[in-house]
Amino acid sequence: MVAKQMPNQIKLKILWASPQGVAMADEDKVVNELFKFNLQITQQLRSKLRVSNLTRILKEMAFSFDGVILSFGAVGFKSRDLVPEAVLKVISKRAYGIEHSLYSIQDDLKLFRLIAGTYKNCFIIALPEPFILRSETLKLLADLCKEIKSNGN
Repeated sequence: MVAKQMPNQIKLKILWASPQGVAMADEDKVVNELFKFNLQITQQLRSKLRVSNLTRILKEMAFSFDGVILSFGAVGFKSRDLVPEAVLKVISKRAYGIEHSLYSIQDDLKLFRLIAGTYKNCFIIALPEPFILRSETLKLLADLCKEIKSNGN
């Protein structure tokens, strides 16, 4: 599902990463919340959990894209949770401030390995499964995306 564009929307792409590459709980809730915060989702992809596959997909999503890529899922501590490793292989600069901001608003996120950074002209942020994120965390995420855009990144 790709939402209609409204003026001044920040562009997002979403990667849903799961062991079988299937839909996760609360995906629609997250998409609707992000749209309410004036964020336009221009692409959504699903991927199984292989570092090489995730790395390739993130690079393809970032090609000629000036916006934010949000990756949901597979940021825990199980052996199959490989999104942080894939993101670290792609990004050129780490955005620790974004990671710390997200950890500070929702305590239980400390049980996950959030990663944020830049690749070419976009930001990539790896987040846990959608059902874990609370509304205030999504609001902060929307505010961070707007701040990224206003700073010309």
